Amino acid sequence: MLEEVKYNDDIKLILLQKEEFWDTILPSGLEDSQWIDIATYNFDFKNIGDQTFYNKLKMLTNKGFEIRFVFSKAEEDQIFIEPLMAKSIYIIQNEQNHTKIMLTENLGYIGSADFSFGNGDNYECGFLIMNKSLIKEIREKVFIKLLNGNEISKPNPGLYNKVVNLFDTSTNILNNFGKLKDEELKNLLYELRFYSEVAEEIKNTFNIDFSVRNFDFSNFADKIDYSLLTISSEEFLDFHESLNELNESCKLAKKKIQSAYSTQGREKFLEGIQHNTDPKYIRDMLS
Repeated sequence: MLEEVKYNDDIKLILLQKEEFWDTILPSGLEDSQWIDIATYNFDFKNIGDQTFYNKLKMLTNKGFEIRFVFSKAEEDQIFIEPLMAKSIYIIQNEQNHTKIMLTENLGYIGSADFSFGNGDNYECGFLIMNKSLIKEIREKVFIKLLNGNEISKPNPGLYNKVVNLFDTSTNILNNFGKLKDEELKNLLYELRFYSEVAEEIKNTFNIDFSVRNFDFSNFADKIDYSLLTISSEEFLDFHESLNELNESCKLAKKKIQSAYSTQGREKFLEGIQHNTDPKYIRDMLS
């Protein structure tokens, strides 16, 4: 970076040339993050050479990152996205968008730089944000409003996404059980109702031991009232242990699949298990 002005430990203003974004800034935000949100104005869908934004996105999806991408103007009249990309990235065209935002779980950038490779020596200026709670708030209050547009591609809810959703939901309940309002808690519990189907799919597809006791989270949700007096201590203990087991199993499955994506690439890994269902082969792919 050419220059930076520190506001506090969580926020600083940076002056950079556009090419530095991909080489310096973005890699520093990817560690321990599973998702990336990007909003930009121009986007070039032409898949020419390694140094294109399209190929950078393709590389990130192949490593297993879940990406939501918003753009306003495309350089082409017709937009073409390869099938793997279409299944792996959520692309929205919002013609009113002129923001330039990049968010990961650990790092946020809001500034002047379009995320492209044109005029890579231009000076750009923006704020880097390293505060997770602030990034979360920006994602939930600002970025979500940019998703109101034309869906160019929307990924299917693949098995990995289902595991991530179960993990995120169970983590939210475990961390905030006493803080959640009854309706919020009920809605989260209802999201866990298909966990047994996902567990079975995990076992059959990846041969991962997804050990979770049989627990009816929907029935538990129906019993909740403002005082929780309708739930016995035995039921609550069973609920808490089941939720912990589900969370740990999701964490293990997520880690193994993410590792396979990172080391082998999503495309190779998924093609491999699609054409070879031998348990030993799948175990070797995940080891």
